[in-house]
Amino acid sequence: MTQNVWIKRALLVLSMGIVSIVAVNFVGDTTISSLKAANIREEPHESVVHNRPPAGGWASRGANDAMNIRITIPYLVEFLYQK
Repeated sequence: MTQNVWIKRALLVLSMGIVSIVAVNFVGDTTISSLKAANIREEPHESVVHNRPPAGGWASRGANDAMNIRITIPYLVEFLYQK
């Protein structure tokens, strides 16, 4: 019984690893993490971290007005980046 649980957990971890590798190497580079879009990502990130709306408001940058309340992730990323 215990061996069966360990096999299931190992397969789950293996599946998560495969999905992560595919997402980072094949999906992220062409969508979220493309170098062409680095400047486009940087401006909203800085605006959220410093709690300043971008020129023209959030909607002008393709973000809804509620984006400013999602502040935890940018602060966490900046904290980890500076460590």
